[in-house]
Amino acid sequence: MDEAPKPSPWIRRALVIFPTGLLVLGTGSMIWHVMKKEVTAERSIRYAAGLAREINAADIARNEQILRETTDAVTLATFVESTLGPENMGYTVRKYFGTGETGDRVVALDIELTGTKKPRDVVLLLTHHLPLPGGAPTAVGSARATALAMSAAHVITGTPAIRSIRIVSVEDMSAIQRYYELAIGMGERISHVVPLGQLAGVNDADLLSALHLTQAGTVVEKPDLTGDAVTAATRLKDLVRSLADRL
Repeated sequence: MDEAPKPSPWIRRALVIFPTGLLVLGTGSMIWHVMKKEVTAERSIRYAAGLAREINAADIARNEQILRETTDAVTLATFVESTLGPENMGYTVRKYFGTGETGDRVVALDIELTGTKKPRDVVLLLTHHLPLPGGAPTAVGSARATALAMSAAHVITGTPAIRSIRIVSVEDMSAIQRYYELAIGMGERISHVVPLGQLAGVNDADLLSALHLTQAGTVVEKPDLTGDAVTAATRLKDLVRSLADRL
């Protein structure tokens, strides 16, 4: 009986070399992708850090005046977006639209300073750019609260903490529920909520219920923002940073 022809040595070598080459190529491509992603992220952080601005009374007063004198929801949301955006503070602003009658407009916006070691743990700084209908009056209204939040955002831009810091501005209480539906991702843990303005006057249980955090072990922190604007903004910034830097 004739013996079956043996495969060429070149074929045998190709059968060994080809899969090995694919493995090396795939590994190299993955390493290149990760390195490129890290370089891009580092470049973005450096750019944002260059836009950081110390807390100052003039910025807070200007933003507070605009927020107080503007009553249109769309205009206010646009102002908040442009102020926090890439050209001014280096943040990517995420917009969330309402439903029903508010489906054609942005009812909530947020920015995030992603954490270095615990990016899925989030400190949520929550403000509102419109006065809350029927909300209890507080010492710090919507305009001052949002202006202080902007000032805190400006000084910390480009300087990540251990946990992620997310600054959210909503137009009313119903927008908090909408924000939960669209923005709180699977696996994210909201460790702290820091409500400002009239939201600070809302019962903790009601606030956590709107965010579906009643059983999540989330802690509500309500800073004292009375007094002069610079002191209040500094106090707010220090609180948020200290919460986000806890292991």
